[in-house]
Amino acid sequence: MKLMKDLLHKFGLISLTGLALAGCATDEADSSEKASGEGNSNQALVVYTNSLDDEKEKWLQEQSEDAGYDVSFVRGGGGEIFNRVIAEAGDPQADVLIGMDEGQFSQIQEEDLLVEWEPEWASDIPADLLQGGSYYYPWSEQRIFSYVDEGTDVPESLEAVITDSSMSDAFSVPSELGGSTNQKIVFSVLLQYLDEEGELGVSDEGWDMVTQMFENGYIPSEGDNTAALLADGTLSANYGFSGAIPNLEEEFGFSAQPIDPEYGVFTMAEQVGVVNKGDDHDYTLAEEYAEWWGSPEIQAQWVEDFGTVPSLESIQDSVNPRVAELFEQTSRMNVDWDIVNEYANQWVEKIELDIMPAG
Repeated sequence: MKLMKDLLHKFGLISLTGLALAGCATDEADSSEKASGEGNSNQALVVYTNSLDDEKEKWLQEQSEDAGYDVSFVRGGGGEIFNRVIAEAGDPQADVLIGMDEGQFSQIQEEDLLVEWEPEWASDIPADLLQGGSYYYPWSEQRIFSYVDEGTDVPESLEAVITDSSMSDAFSVPSELGGSTNQKIVFSVLLQYLDEEGELGVSDEGWDMVTQMFENGYIPSEGDNTAALLADGTLSANYGFSGAIPNLEEEFGFSAQPIDPEYGVFTMAEQVGVVNKGDDHDYTLAEEYAEWWGSPEIQAQWVEDFGTVPSLESIQDSVNPRVAELFEQTSRMNVDWDIVNEYANQWVEKIELDIMPAG
């Protein structure tokens, strides 16, 4: 459990929000019981996730209750959730994991913290997205990229923004690296400068580029909304994930133009898996909930309301047209997940300790 020991010091605070119990009973023991959770309303589940904000949690709370599930959600950034799962390896508290990317899930699997299961909808997922064998499955794809407002010349890459003196303090950079989106926008730069002989697998040029990124970029203060700052002209470039952009555009009145480098933008698939709580544990309810969450019926509603791009091929026509357009305007970066898995935590630690401004 070396990974667990390495990450214990990074275990952060994560908000816990309880969901109300909606009791539902049925005498029918058929496939609809498995899909709805009926007959299990007296059993509680704990779901760890980095995929919910307040609006999404309210939505999922209502859907879960209607389906007869009693669920508590533990929310946090992708890095926070990952660290918590690893830190609790000796006494797992979560039943189901929703969110995080294939790299984080593969590390969790390596620590023997997932159980094998196979949802009915697994055959609806393209083979190239199935990275977890029978341990975890993708339910949505997100692209993480920098963007400018409509009418602005689109830079050829984030590196071009970083090194442009006229953009100094006019492009947003992360204020912390606990969240997956924040990590991935920085990793998208580091991955262009891989060097086996370099520090933590990255060349000096790469570390210089990331140093310039934080020296020249705008680090938001508490209460800042960088989308609003882009809309009012304070910022010339922002970053985010594809599923959130349509709502931000509508709320703040801008139109994002993605920066799509020749090498593409960081693409990740959010996963779902069932936590290993020992050989004597009953995983029936956890597997049922994970199956329910990833089902075409639930995912089609989620896609319609929150603008994600589903992994299931059968519901691709549910994708928000604006999100589909953003996917057309960007290309998928070829991510070496072995490298990311090997160095991600060390990259974050180095950036937080040696590069990001103190305080």
